[in-house]
Amino acid sequence: DFSIVGVCLDSEGAEERIQEVMTKFNMTWPQIYDGAGTSSHPAIVNNVYGIPMTFVIDRQGKARYSDLRGDELRKVVGDLLKEQTAVER
Repeated sequence: DFSIVGVCLDSEGAEERIQEVMTKFNMTWPQIYDGAGTSSHPAIVNNVYGIPMTFVIDRQGKARYSDLRGDELRKVVGDLLKEQTAVER
């Protein structure tokens, strides 16, 4: 069980460009987009101060990590997936 959700902070009227980028980079996960740019509700309530920004949320809905990239992001996701497998056994 693993999900990715994107939050797009583009301004109003960017739907076509967003779809082009999603296609170009094979982004098959859903994108939240309201056209409000950095004033969007998701950006404000989550204190998004730069993009891209990542949040790793566990199965219980707790945000465990934020703003990770590359190998560090891979490691914590892998650790959480192993943690989940151990719990399910």
